[in-house]
Amino acid sequence: MSQKSVWMKSPLMSKLSSYYKVVSKDEEIVFRLKTTLKMTLIPIASGCIMAGFLYVLLEMNLYFFEANGYQGWQSFKGVYYEFIVGRTLNLVPYIAGFIAVVAITGIYVSDLLLRPFRIIGDYCEKVVNGEDASYDPDFFTDLKLLTTFSELFFLNIHNTKKANRKLEPMDIPAKYTRIHQPVSETAFFLQYFLYILIVSICAYMALYIATVDMHQEIINLAGETLKSSEMMTYFFNRQSEVLQDVLQVVMFGHILLYVALARHLYYKVCGPAFGIFATMRAFLKGNYSSRVHLIGYYYLRTHCRKLNRYLDLMQKELT
Repeated sequence: MSQKSVWMKSPLMSKLSSYYKVVSKDEEIVFRLKTTLKMTLIPIASGCIMAGFLYVLLEMNLYFFEANGYQGWQSFKGVYYEFIVGRTLNLVPYIAGFIAVVAITGIYVSDLLLRPFRIIGDYCEKVVNGEDASYDPDFFTDLKLLTTFSELFFLNIHNTKKANRKLEPMDIPAKYTRIHQPVSETAFFLQYFLYILIVSICAYMALYIATVDMHQEIINLAGETLKSSEMMTYFFNRQSEVLQDVLQVVMFGHILLYVALARHLYYKVCGPAFGIFATMRAFLKGNYSSRVHLIGYYYLRTHCRKLNRYLDLMQKELT
């Protein structure tokens, strides 16, 4: 048996394989991982772009020294690359730590997005299992339309069940009857977008400081190793201006990508929130066969199934 076969059949690989199967089948975990990956890829992409551009600038410096016949530029070349490698290796722990912080923020943001649906699902599951349950959503962090109407929905059914009455069609408040499509939840969007914006600014500031600092140290190294001149000073001054322009372009693209990510994540939950709201509204109006059927939002499937089981039970007991 080959060493590879032994490794594949080892207890560690078996545990990893079983864990991967569990994770890949849990759509909610997959959603969290995808959200985290999207948030971490943006600063990584921005960092790679700036690293590539900085490398081009450093190569141009060598060509500049060679073209202008600076004495000792060949010996400087070895010191030059040693410095770049050493400086990069020193930054690796900080880069890894920062990416870890961004990943943690991504997990928290994904949890914030799924929280309103999880609260509804947990409440419905407790009721179906005959446990004491209290529906108490947090209005500051949850989707306003879904949380306010779901509280009205569960309160009405709870009071009907407590009074031992049959469920009758309810007059829906006018502000809810006029809603026929997903609404803009500005407060909810701004809250989780704030976390994304903070990460975006911190990522760019770290990128800016690292790039400018490395470029300045290269200039200082060249000044110490080679004989400085007015031409060298003029060249580096202009190069610094070009670097600042590129950093501004990267900053704009960096923040724009995070804004696009925030909108993308928001549309991942505003549609399902409206779907659940519409189902609850139809149920209160007397359409007791209404159930939640969301196509494409597989990461909410578990919570929607809990709600549907709750609706099945209420239809059986109260109608």
